Amino acid sequence: MLLTYEVALKNGLIKAREKVVDTVKDFFTDENGDTNMISIILVLVIVIALAALFRKNIAAMVSAMWESISEKFSGASGTDAEINTNFS
Repeated sequence: MLLTYEVALKNGLIKAREKVVDTVKDFFTDENGDTNMISIILVLVIVIALAALFRKNIAAMVSAMWESISEKFSGASGTDAEINTNFS
C-alpha cells in the first residue's frame, strides 16, 4: 500500500512527464517561426544580390576609406611626430 506522499510524488512525476512530452511535441509541430525564417532568407538573398551587383563600387569605397584611415594613422606614427617621454 502506497503512502500519501508516495502517491503525490508518483502523480507529480506523471504530470511532469506529460508536460515534457507535450512541450517536445509542440516544439516540433509549431509553425510560428516559419514566416520569420523565410523573411530572413529573403532579406539575405536581396543583400547578397545587391552586393554582387555593386561589388566594384563597394570595393572602391572600402579601398578609399582604408587609404584614408591608413594616411591618418601613418601621419600620427611617422618620424615627424614628436614623442613625449616626460611622465612627470
